[in-house]
Amino acid sequence: MKIFVSNLSFQVTADELRGAFITFKNVGSVFIVKDRATGKSKGFGYVEITPDAEAKAAIDLLNGKLLKGRAMLLKVALPPLAKKVEASGALHNNGNQAQYTKGYKQGTASGHTPNDRGNQGKGPARKQRTENNNNRSPGRRSQNKKGGTGGQGSGRRHQ
Repeated sequence: MKIFVSNLSFQVTADELRGAFITFKNVGSVFIVKDRATGKSKGFGYVEITPDAEAKAAIDLLNGKLLKGRAMLLKVALPPLAKKVEASGALHNNGNQAQYTKGYKQGTASGHTPNDRGNQGKGPARKQRTENNNNRSPGRRSQNKKGGTGGQGSGRRHQ
């Protein structure tokens, strides 16, 4: 069984972590997770102990034990597939999270379907512009029929 060990000091090595489990005979691999860019420890790792009963006894005995001034926290490690599923929200979909299939929202609370694209997810509808052209920046062309510039005093309303 794989045990997740967290709250490790950043100076703890794999040999020192193995030494903490010295009372248990069947300690397999010991792995401390390190940052790829810097090579420094991230403060957690994994220890593998073969019989499950012995691994559970190790968790009970060593959880909270000090190693280089920090209390280790131990628990059973989740398999990698279970982490991905749980992190994506697919395990615990309580209706608030949308499930995506082929890039479209499926079955939202408002009842939209993939073919009902409309204004879904685009925010509020745009307002029709009713102000005069005084708000336009100088140099832009006006939408009036005379084709003048859109600076101040072009005279026509934009519709």
